[in-house]
Amino acid sequence: MAIATITTTTTVGKAFDKGLKIYKENFALVFFATLVASLVGALTCGICMPVMMCGLSAVILTLVRGGATKPTVGDVFSRFNHFLTALVAALVIALLVGLVGTILMLIPVLGLILSYVINAVIAPAVMSWAYLSIVDRKATIGEAIGSLKLTMEKPFWLFILISFVAGLVGCVGAIACGIGILFTMPLAYCIVVAAYDDMVGGEAKEQLPRLTTAMTAPHPFAVRRRMRCVCFLHWPWWALLSRLPIFAG
Repeated sequence: MAIATITTTTTVGKAFDKGLKIYKENFALVFFATLVASLVGALTCGICMPVMMCGLSAVILTLVRGGATKPTVGDVFSRFNHFLTALVAALVIALLVGLVGTILMLIPVLGLILSYVINAVIAPAVMSWAYLSIVDRKATIGEAIGSLKLTMEKPFWLFILISFVAGLVGCVGAIACGIGILFTMPLAYCIVVAAYDDMVGGEAKEQLPRLTTAMTAPHPFAVRRRMRCVCFLHWPWWALLSRLPIFAG
């Protein structure tokens, strides 16, 4: 496999309409999936955030493409087989972006502006594309990091624009004492995934890994065996959390 390439184009309006439709039709699933992925990422000090974002990407991408088997909230844990790939790719991309941003900050005024644009606008889009490519195309660490090269292609800047606007939508929820962001961030990611799906066209749709096998497995215990170094999987609350109705298939 390889990094997902852009084969078609889309529009901001089309991506928003498609993302909003998925969000409204699957509100509970998308809301709780995003919440669980974010909580686990935060509780592990960000160590598990990349792989949880891969799991969330898989869930939403399946909804966007209308998979035969509808995912569940617990399926955000389905991509721990990509743990190392997602973690290393995220770290390298963050380090490279941070290095470029730091160098640019040495330039008065203009450097600060460019540094902000790279860190707040370009980096999130590149990271999202890398996560989606890992899930959709089984991209390797090097291929996921190669998402940075897409910034040299003009069509990718449309994805960056959509990602930025979606991020603004997600941040609007922070106005309501921060609570509203719980509802707007899931919508933002639905829009981003919808834009990705439109831009890769039919190429990746045929190669999307079937989620039925990986996503209906007893993920908490499978993950525990693979990731014994991650202490949160051994906490008592996880045993209780995995029994909640929202995690049932």
